[in-house]
Amino acid sequence: MKLCIILLLCLISSFCNAQTNADKATEKYTTAILLEDRGNYKEALALLLEAEKLDNKNIDITYEKAYCYYIQGDYKNAIAILEKIINNAKASDQFYQLLGNSYDNEFNHIKALAIYKKGIKKFPNSGKLYSETGVVYLAQKEFSIALNFFEKGIQVDPYYASNYYNTAKLFCASDNKIWGLLYGEIFMNIERGSKRTLEMSKLLFETYKQGFIFKPNNIIVVNFTQEELKDNLKHDSDLPFTYGNQLEKILQSSANGIDAINIATLNSIRKNVLNKYVEMHKKKYPNILFDYQQQMNTAKIFEAYNYWLFNQGNESEMKTWADAHKEEFALFLTWFKKYPLEISDNSHFHRTDYLD
Repeated sequence: MKLCIILLLCLISSFCNAQTNADKATEKYTTAILLEDRGNYKEALALLLEAEKLDNKNIDITYEKAYCYYIQGDYKNAIAILEKIINNAKASDQFYQLLGNSYDNEFNHIKALAIYKKGIKKFPNSGKLYSETGVVYLAQKEFSIALNFFEKGIQVDPYYASNYYNTAKLFCASDNKIWGLLYGEIFMNIERGSKRTLEMSKLLFETYKQGFIFKPNNIIVVNFTQEELKDNLKHDSDLPFTYGNQLEKILQSSANGIDAINIATLNSIRKNVLNKYVEMHKKKYPNILFDYQQQMNTAKIFEAYNYWLFNQGNESEMKTWADAHKEEFALFLTWFKKYPLEISDNSHFHRTDYLD
């Protein structure tokens, strides 16, 4: 009996020690994450190494260790660590993303693409893996292939912002800028307040500005797309609203009386476009972006939204307007925070939905 009690006490003691080590490891891991957030990667790595000794089965600790090596430019160590755990059942798509990125930064692009492909097979709805694949092809100037991956990423994971960002940039630099304007605006609604948001604001403004050509005698030419009409889509009534040629026509008619592009005139044009969309196309060709604009128009904050959207296109114009409309802009910011653009698996925007 005494022997059984002693053995039981030993087992309990062993269990408690194991739990204590796991708790200590978690504590060190949590502190390391905070250090990473502050940019103290060397200190974070030291803590993670200690945590791993206490709990070497926690692959999240191992992942963070690899990340610390990666962020400090030690891709070889990151690769060596991740290759050992990549097939673990608990490894998420982030593991494949970091491993692929490590290979890519080592200029082993073929291996990087193979890792992303493997990850996509395991996580077919991973927007980040489609995005990383597209980035590799983009660096190789394989623009069409890159675009396919970015748009596929939007299709399978409509919440992931980076695919909208890259898709918008590609289209704005192409002959079919219409799609860049739409994807770019959605991106700014998903990812607010980042450096990329500021970049996109300026890009959208410049793209609109380039697309309107003002000629003598009040003639306005628009140039946002080179898409050709399909043989079975010869009549305006058969064309989806966001199909390039149709939207060009609406943009052109919405710019009557305007002789220059600035934020104020873009606000006027976009209000006209929105009204025509609601009147002509809303029921047959729903579009979450225009639905959202309509909500803001009803709430009387659409003008403030347009100034926010294009604020980097003309910063002095934005400041002058904001100073003169402080209450209106404050109302917009409150509404904008409370009612973000809603994206779901059943309610999202994708170019191919408008091409059939």
